[in-house]
Amino acid sequence: MTQKFVEDQEIAFCLRPSASFNPNQATTKAMRYAQERAGGKVPDDSPTFTNAADAMAYLNQKADHSSV
Repeated sequence: MTQKFVEDQEIAFCLRPSASFNPNQATTKAMRYAQERAGGKVPDDSPTFTNAADAMAYLNQKADHSSV
């Protein structure tokens, strides 16, 4: 099983919130989206970067456009 994590370059994990955890509507929606995306039901179209400078340039560009 460890070899699969190395080959896929990811670590599988499961969040186990406390029994008293009661997510609000926005959290529930985000959790459902994350599960669907992880399960392949939603395409992963997120940008990827090979270095921090490119990531920061992308984020700065998004921030500049969101204030317009």
